[in-house]
Amino acid sequence: MNEYMKEYMVDVPEGQSGNWRVERFVVPSDLLSFQNLRLLLHSDRSVPPGTYTRLMRRGEFDPVMSDTPDEIRSHLPAIRRIRRVGGRVLINGLGLGLVVKAALAVPQVAHIDVVEISQDVIHLVGPTYTSD
Repeated sequence: MNEYMKEYMVDVPEGQSGNWRVERFVVPSDLLSFQNLRLLLHSDRSVPPGTYTRLMRRGEFDPVMSDTPDEIRSHLPAIRRIRRVGGRVLINGLGLGLVVKAALAVPQVAHIDVVEISQDVIHLVGPTYTSD
């Protein structure tokens, strides 16, 4: 993973609230060939070796969000727009706060509103980005 992507990786602590949990996961290099072959056969995504964070909902196998490079790339258009426009920012869905983290780093951003339906996700992730 390049250094550019690392700036968007999150520092949300692991934990659980209700049906939601934040957890770290490791993609080891020896697992890489099988896992990435499976991913590439079903999509255009792959995950390089490393330690990542994911947001999981109880009963679901796939993460709702992660800070893997491909997930970060999918958010880059919104992040670039925030950097270009600044001002007030409205974010639909907190997730792991990847976009919130990026918006907080932009001096031209005057205010950030986040709409999140799950109070449990707010409990898990919100404290990482609030200064109260």
